[in-house]
Amino acid sequence: PTLGIRLRYRMRYERALGLSFENERFEIRAFEPTFPTDSLLPGRVRINAVLSGLEFYQMFGTRTRTTKMLMVGAGLVQTSGRTLDADTFYPGDGSYVSAGAGVERFIYSSWALDLSGRYVAMFLPDDRNHDVQAAFGIIFYASY
Repeated sequence: PTLGIRLRYRMRYERALGLSFENERFEIRAFEPTFPTDSLLPGRVRINAVLSGLEFYQMFGTRTRTTKMLMVGAGLVQTSGRTLDADTFYPGDGSYVSAGAGVERFIYSSWALDLSGRYVAMFLPDDRNHDVQAAFGIIFYASY
């Protein structure tokens, strides 16, 4: 499961900048090891990744009730994990890049529903992770 919070600032010319914060949990599956048996992987249960980054949005059809958008982003990944003995370990921090597309549909005044998909590539010190996400959310546009 993933929890994501995105703050978006809409600018002129159908563009927006955003801050993205996500917490992802990965369960470690058993597999045939191809590394020495004294590795630290045995006994690990899960890894959490916290992603913090910036996103750029290009929007289309902003004068209609349904707005389409393309997005790209980049940021930092902070990881931590748990073992079977409830010990915490830190595999290392890294970076990520993302790209995606989405649609938002205004339902009432400044409230909208968001349906989007993203591809995220995480670059960690000893590993690479590729993630495809589908998201459904609620948007509130504050005005001044």
